[in-house]
Amino acid sequence: MKTKAKSAAMAPSPRSFDAVRRAARHALRREIPATNFFEGAVLGNGRLGVIATTRPDSVKFFFGHNSVIDRRAAHVPLDQCGTFEELWSRYKSGDRTWLEAYNKVATGPSETHAPRPWSCGSLLLGFDRRDTELLGHTLHLDTALLEIRFLVHGRPVTLQAFIDSRADRLWLHVVDARGQPAPSPFLRLALTPHDGLPARQWHDSHQLAFRQILGGLVADAAHDHAFVLSCRTHHRLRAPAPKQPYQLPPANLAGRGAFFACVELTHGLASEIPDATPPAPRADRASFQSAAHATRESWQQYWRQSGVLLDDDFLEETWYRNQYFLHCATQPGALCPTLYGNWPVPTGAPLWSGEYVMDYNAQQVFWSTFSSNHLANNLPYADMIDLILPVAQSWARHFYQLPGAFIAQRHWPVATPSIPVPWFGWGNHLAPVAWAVQGLWWHYLYSMDREFLRMRAFGPIREVVLFLNAYLRRPDAHGPTSPWQDNKFHVHPTQSPEIWPEHFGEPAFSDAIADLALIKFTFRAYLDACRALDVEASESALRAEVEEILAHFPEYPQQRSPRGGRVWTDVTGATPDAIYNVPNPLLPVFPGEEHGLHSPPETYALAANTWRHQQNEGGNDLVFLNLQGARLGLLDLEKFKRQLRYCQIANGTFTDMTLQAGGRYDDAMPNDYMKHLGIWIENFALPVVLNECLLQSYSGELRFFPNWKKANGRAQFQTLRAVGAFLVSACFAAGKVQWIRIKSEAGQPLRLVNPWGRTLVVRQRGVRRRLRGTHLTLATRVGETLDFTAR
Repeated sequence: MKTKAKSAAMAPSPRSFDAVRRAARHALRREIPATNFFEGAVLGNGRLGVIATTRPDSVKFFFGHNSVIDRRAAHVPLDQCGTFEELWSRYKSGDRTWLEAYNKVATGPSETHAPRPWSCGSLLLGFDRRDTELLGHTLHLDTALLEIRFLVHGRPVTLQAFIDSRADRLWLHVVDARGQPAPSPFLRLALTPHDGLPARQWHDSHQLAFRQILGGLVADAAHDHAFVLSCRTHHRLRAPAPKQPYQLPPANLAGRGAFFACVELTHGLASEIPDATPPAPRADRASFQSAAHATRESWQQYWRQSGVLLDDDFLEETWYRNQYFLHCATQPGALCPTLYGNWPVPTGAPLWSGEYVMDYNAQQVFWSTFSSNHLANNLPYADMIDLILPVAQSWARHFYQLPGAFIAQRHWPVATPSIPVPWFGWGNHLAPVAWAVQGLWWHYLYSMDREFLRMRAFGPIREVVLFLNAYLRRPDAHGPTSPWQDNKFHVHPTQSPEIWPEHFGEPAFSDAIADLALIKFTFRAYLDACRALDVEASESALRAEVEEILAHFPEYPQQRSPRGGRVWTDVTGATPDAIYNVPNPLLPVFPGEEHGLHSPPETYALAANTWRHQQNEGGNDLVFLNLQGARLGLLDLEKFKRQLRYCQIANGTFTDMTLQAGGRYDDAMPNDYMKHLGIWIENFALPVVLNECLLQSYSGELRFFPNWKKANGRAQFQTLRAVGAFLVSACFAAGKVQWIRIKSEAGQPLRLVNPWGRTLVVRQRGVRRRLRGTHLTLATRVGETLDFTAR
């Protein structure tokens, strides 16, 4: 894939552009059949997910849904888990005789009966290759319309397919080269349930359907779930003749003229999903056009919320395509997607498929929603925190015997009495506790929505702070009985993410940089939230304890690198050139957001040296590590593009590919072992890397094009969202910022780094003023727009 120059397309542009048209430029096109799951076109409405595969003799659609879960979830009873202090007392005394057996029981649920998204079956449309040739497909991002191209008796014919934005329906229609209804080339239609659960099936003269019940491990009809997948077509369905040896599968579609079909998925409690032929929408031209119009309008509204216009075609394509995929996977009101989203692989249950993995994976999916101005797509994450909070509170109370909520590394989309994997050691790291609520605070910072803060964010943040405050005040972590015997509040014991499990409990492997950075972030967020909600008086006791901890918190560990200079390490006991899975050493830059381009020179130099020297094994770094580099203004965009191409697969998404041996991987490990586990929806956050190259606001101060150079070409963005609820547009050309436009949604003070050095001109409320200074602050009013130029 080559990066295309766009000199003609990039002529001087006005201060706005049509983001819908930019999205349309990046359609996904394939000129040969897409025969397997990971080649097929990716469709979704944030609830229903469809993979459309194309074969030389048929088209096959695979269905999934964020809310259709195999609910057979095992758990370890609370009374078998003991308490943390009981286990920790034995562990720190040197008694490990019990540990292997305990952890075998603890990991049993995830290895035997873990919930997972259920593959909701498939629809196959078959044709006669003597009459019909399948050519390929085009997926249009601007409208989410899939067009599958054929030659029928030598003439072009197209099957149009899209998922309804208003309902969980896939609509199908055949048109000719002029876009007019055309006769169907299809001879047979098959609707097939996924193996593994009993299915009740129905059919009549125009409809096929099946129903499957999703129960738990213990029979409980009152809580069983069920779903129905049905397909209705206005063509007549007849009973097929018996299959004959060496003959085409028998036809069951009868009728001539235009072809319309609608596949619908309904789900809910089994008691609410009738065990009978379901009602279905009419499969006709009026219904198709109505759904198509509503879906087109919905997608165009989505695209108008923000946009980028870049000289670099591949980077622009990456931005728009991943915004498309994100919207396919996440929608308000839908269950938060697990690791592989609403596209369960139909061949089995890959590793981790039904989990919310809380040491970056679950959070990363939503990182681009804030600056891309798609805050509604973050709401499923907030819903997920509400879903897992009760078990987190129960675990804090029963296992840790502490107040608040312990959010574990792994949670499930179904309720269980104990956390899913209560292993001792690996499961006791503290970073996920603080990390889990970061997205709630960001939602407030980027929207300034006090109602969201009050009703959705403050409660979980406070529960997490209650737990962490109590944990850090234990005698093992603070004071004369701690290993340090000092007045600092240590994170002990803990587990640094994805490394050093053999050293759990050793003081040199506590105070992990991930814990320190994220606890600081969350404690500061709690204090700021108290001020924003005017609850400082009622929260005075907890606030005082939080402020005391922040005043006596350990420093980030650092060492001298064998390659020169000092670097951060994840723990004091780490080697300075350790190979990490998660880019731990730079967590103070991101997601800790404590250090970056705004930092004092000596701290920035330390962060930059850490960026240059740290080693990462790959697989979890395509977004994460490159975002850290962008925050420091050090990301090499050409190198980033090479990694993107290395990780991109045939359907346009980006998978997790490893980069090097020496850490958890050896030379025998295939670099692409994660490629066929599922569609890695965490990488749908890739737009945030580019957003941070164009605009940064995490410090409360707007910084323009901090990782964009003249060699990267022209760049323009519109209505990216910034901290403080500002919608920001700007243009960079000929190595300089050309202009800036900022709309203030909440009337917050506007702070910015002057991109023109010492002076700039601002037009505000009809008055043009010249301002001086490298760092500027302006008062704003709700809804007003400010324009900035060099002169």
